[in-house]
Amino acid sequence: MKAMSKLWVTLIREVKAWAVLATFVAASFLAFGTANAVALSNTEVSWRDFAGTWRPTNIQPLVTDLPIGATFPYVRTVSVAYKSQGGATEGKWVYAYQIILYSHFSDIPKEITSFSVLTFAPPETVKQDGTTFSSFYTLKPLLAKPTEFPEFSREDPIHPGARPTSATYDYNARTKVGTISWEITLRSSLLFDLQSVIFGYVSAGPPKKASASLVMTFLRTPPERPERKIYLPKVWVASPEPASALLLGIGLLGIGMFRRRKR
Repeated sequence: MKAMSKLWVTLIREVKAWAVLATFVAASFLAFGTANAVALSNTEVSWRDFAGTWRPTNIQPLVTDLPIGATFPYVRTVSVAYKSQGGATEGKWVYAYQIILYSHFSDIPKEITSFSVLTFAPPETVKQDGTTFSSFYTLKPLLAKPTEFPEFSREDPIHPGARPTSATYDYNARTKVGTISWEITLRSSLLFDLQSVIFGYVSAGPPKKASASLVMTFLRTPPERPERKIYLPKVWVASPEPASALLLGIGLLGIGMFRRRKR
């Protein structure tokens, strides 16, 4: 019994050590990435498919407010994960994000230039109506039902949502961690709240909370010396599938037993 207790203590220590290492790797990876990034499709899909045909179940919203240089929320990130039970994404998890930049009387214009998320399970390629996509974006229409993803903002006819200009997937084979990045331009306004479209990807991996990377540039004068900052809002990301997680657990258990025998 004591031997088993010691084994579990060793296993817990290994898990904690792995978690610390994963956090360090994640921060480094979001900041620097690798040279192996591949382009994702960045395909527009209809709100009818996203909120209807794909039959969202187990919807999990996550909203993070970032008081950037202010006492009230200045940037909001909305993250939603749900299990699809219909259409082209049936049986998979859908991950969607939106960035909202609130108006603020500031003498320093600000511009969001990119948004990245870690992913521990790769994005899936989906075929729908003859079109294959690996990442998507959509607009929530003005006439959307109140019960349809209330955390997401509706489209603004005067200031349409900013669309990603590109999306990439970067996988590091050594750390087994990937990142999905969207290039998007969202500049602050003194009078209007601005927002991005809703963008995301599909994966077989279930959701877990992690930090995203939101890059904001402060457009100070002189313009050739802008200040860039990185913020880390909490979002939903794809985690390893249960089988992969089980293999990781078995591996950690094996390491614990091996170390115990050496002692």
